[in-house]
Amino acid sequence: MSVWLTFSLTFTLDTALIQFTELKEQEKEVDYIALFEQRAVLRPDTIQAVTSKLKMAYGEKFAPIILADSKRDVAELLGEETEVRSIHEDLQKKHEQEVECKNTPKKNGQER
Repeated sequence: MSVWLTFSLTFTLDTALIQFTELKEQEKEVDYIALFEQRAVLRPDTIQAVTSKLKMAYGEKFAPIILADSKRDVAELLGEETEVRSIHEDLQKKHEQEVECKNTPKKNGQER
């Protein structure tokens, strides 16, 4: 290896180490609760905007399952808990809501 290449690699590693140390110091100042709250506020609007753009770009080829997988992957990378639900659980929950709605007496202002 040439002297120039060794010097270049050493300089690059030193620069990366300095940047890493600076970022670790900044991490100590982060208010994680505020960060989580801000993320929760911004995420629904951002997801809606991105979904709309994807639907426009892909048209009929848009695949909601790929979007769902991507959301799960992002949540995993951010260390967030993700709910794992099966289709059966979703259908069961929907059925329970329908039964609950049917069993709830409606008040139309008329008494029997």
